Amino acid sequence: MSQRNYDFAVEWPKILACATTFGVDPYAIAAIRVAENGAAGREFGVLSTSAPDYSSQLRTACVSLRNRLLAYGANGYEYNGRLCLTMGFVKYFAQKWAPPLVANDPTDLNANWSHNFWEAYCGFVDKDGPVAWQQLLTK
Repeated sequence: MSQRNYDFAVEWPKILACATTFGVDPYAIAAIRVAENGAAGREFGVLSTSAPDYSSQLRTACVSLRNRLLAYGANGYEYNGRLCLTMGFVKYFAQKWAPPLVANDPTDLNANWSHNFWEAYCGFVDKDGPVAWQQLLTK
């Protein structure tokens, strides 16, 4: 297992606040964080624009998710009492956010991106959030 570069005990309040500001699902933003697992300055995998710190990485992720939701016209489905993203949207988003076979991904890690996102996202929904989900990982 690779090293986890995220700590939702610290990051979740920031993610929740920013996602709420931009009107996107905070669980989806946290799932981007898990799928990217980036170190400092690359936390959310933002490479296409200048986003050298956590706040700008987070803000760019929120804006990008919001814009893709608007473009896709995504409908959600209800699960565990909340409106959730669909796998169809996740695959669409992955093609834009983490496309396969790009120059900045020579080992094609992006091929697993939508799966990694979906596993984390569903785990958050099942466990009532990223903090509880992460606590299960450390047991």
